[in-house]
Amino acid sequence: MQPVTTEPVQTAPAARTVFELPCTGYAKAVNALGSFGHHVTDAKSPFSGSWHLGEDVWLPAGTEVRAIADGVVRYSAFSPTWTDAKGVVHWNLGNVIVIEHALDPPLEKESAVCSLYVHLASDRRVQVGERVTRGQVLGRIGADRSEENGR
Repeated sequence: MQPVTTEPVQTAPAARTVFELPCTGYAKAVNALGSFGHHVTDAKSPFSGSWHLGEDVWLPAGTEVRAIADGVVRYSAFSPTWTDAKGVVHWNLGNVIVIEHALDPPLEKESAVCSLYVHLASDRRVQVGERVTRGQVLGRIGADRSEENGR
């Protein structure tokens, strides 16, 4: 009769989705009035009454922007300004990149999340369908108040 071993079976460590901030200096450069969830109340603003659904980060034009996690590029293009049927101008987001990141493990039944990078300079460095790795340079922050930065 062979002795029964009690040593644990060695398995590979569980893969985990790891996220990081997209720019050096990001945390210190988040603008409180442009932070996610801010309710715009300035009556002079074209966005008055709306909710800010992103984070404005005030860093110098040309600052490299990196992928926050491994993923697949789902969108990489310029987003122009447009005017709706009522004559309301909708400001562009400049150059935009969207990356889909698998969540491992899934979170509350969600298996993926997307990160959006907007107001980028024109030298987007990734194309739709391309796989990216966490920390990979995607592009650079566009010039302030320029067409590429949404004016």
